[in-house]
Amino acid sequence: MKNQYDLLNGSSVEFEEYEEIELTASEKKRMKKRLKRDIKPARKKARPLIAAAVLLLAVTPVMMQNETV
Repeated sequence: MKNQYDLLNGSSVEFEEYEEIELTASEKKRMKKRLKRDIKPARKKARPLIAAAVLLLAVTPVMMQNETV
């Protein structure tokens, strides 16, 4: 299979075929926000918390069964 970028090098785009659309300020802001969200996804903060909760639940019964010395 050929490299995707090598295939794109041979293509050309005619910009005259497309009409130019003026966007309002709110539409521009909404598009910019959507692109930022797609490019840089939000951090997943819940994963470490879930892992800590599972670890705590696994260790608690063992700690309660052990006798203190």
